[in-house]
Amino acid sequence: MNAWARGVGIAWLAACLGACGGGGGGGGNAQLPATSIIVDRSSVSVSAAIGDEAPTAMFVVTAVNAPTDGLFIALTHTSNGVLDVDFWKLSSLQVQVDIRFRAPGQAAIGTYNDTVSVRVCFDDRCTRQVGGSPALVSATYEVKSAPPPVEPGLPILSVLGRTELFHDVVDAEYSRTLDAIVMVSSRPANALHVLNPATGIRHELALNKLPTSVSVSPDGLAAAVGHDALITYVNLSELVQAGTTTPVLLDVSAQVFDLVLDGGGYVHAFPAVDQWVDLRSIEIATNTETQVSGLTYARTRGKLHPSGDSIYGANNGISPSNIEKYDISGGVAQYRYRSPYHGEYEMCGNLWLKEDGQTIYTACGNTFRTSESQPQDMLYSGNLVITGAPYGFRIEHLSQSDATKEILLIEADWYECHGFGRADRCWTHLAIYESDFLNRLGLYSIPPITISGYHYMQRGLFVFHSADGARRYMISYLPTTPAAPHYLSVLQ
Repeated sequence: MNAWARGVGIAWLAACLGACGGGGGGGGNAQLPATSIIVDRSSVSVSAAIGDEAPTAMFVVTAVNAPTDGLFIALTHTSNGVLDVDFWKLSSLQVQVDIRFRAPGQAAIGTYNDTVSVRVCFDDRCTRQVGGSPALVSATYEVKSAPPPVEPGLPILSVLGRTELFHDVVDAEYSRTLDAIVMVSSRPANALHVLNPATGIRHELALNKLPTSVSVSPDGLAAAVGHDALITYVNLSELVQAGTTTPVLLDVSAQVFDLVLDGGGYVHAFPAVDQWVDLRSIEIATNTETQVSGLTYARTRGKLHPSGDSIYGANNGISPSNIEKYDISGGVAQYRYRSPYHGEYEMCGNLWLKEDGQTIYTACGNTFRTSESQPQDMLYSGNLVITGAPYGFRIEHLSQSDATKEILLIEADWYECHGFGRADRCWTHLAIYESDFLNRLGLYSIPPITISGYHYMQRGLFVFHSADGARRYMISYLPTTPAAPHYLSVLQ
């Protein structure tokens, strides 16, 4: 190989076929009859999928009746899909030309057509070419979408429709009065969103600070949003009817992790930091905070009992985890007691209540009865079969409808989905149960979503039933994409 140089989109190579004794081909070379080249193919074709290695192709050039002092070869190419070309001698009369294409991903999905030009000459400046030169070899390169990752052993969840939300979802609850999803977002802006998924009508209200959680009132007409040292109280009915409303700002002496808006004029806030902490009860009308003696562990999740008289909480960060009860019948929350169990049943840090208030569903699938009588309260009542719980999957979110006697939930691989593992291995499932006897009716893998030919893991976040229970909705997002878009899906 005597020379090698590159230009933008061009490769130039020069080397000898034969002896190449004189560095210029000599005058006598022009008198040789029938000096020519044969290329063993006129075209090459390759394909690769996103995630594959860069493909290659080759062809062979043979010199016929080459002069004793040799020939020179030069290669050029277009560079739509071709990255570079190279060659090496097979013998004094043959060279193999190697074509290397761009790696899938550097080349977007589609088909690329290139031409490799082979010139064989008597002199190193290639002013006199041999017969058959230049020879043109067409190169076709198809970049295909990678096959979507499919979780083995489960049917794929199918949807009736999917809509991008164009904002993230920090937290969400359902207003059955408005038949709407109430969400709070941090991107592209701090905001509260009210979306009727059946009609697509949405309303938005800007928030002053980053939201951490949202709670909808029992009548579905108001919402409270938690922040750091602030709670925003919003009249949802006015926002939906008038398109705007002036929120009430409430002071709270804690960073809010979760909160419960009751129907009696109070918001109850669970702090995010420290260990044993005071639960905060804030009276909305007077913006007065009362701290409840420190029997609450930081990062507790709370849910309002449908009676409006109590809150059930699930603690996080202590072992064994447990659930507990607060009395709010007098306005300010009062701690009552924990469940009668200490490690016998996994609680896993979150809970949801049956629509009639008679059952607590915990994140590990264990369920408990509720009662106004302490000896009968929070007694074990059965189990939702969760994949590999408590050390495999846990319930991410749950919705129950008395109208259809159905439980709809998302279970997530806890290790992979919550910051310990890898987002590209974060499988989530949608499961359906009947709510009388907790029998599972279906379990489905939530599949990737394809955008511009690329497949991205889809993580389920929230599920909801419509007010009449007839329609099912899911909020999901794509954790492995830079923008992490969020979607609303209508389920079958």
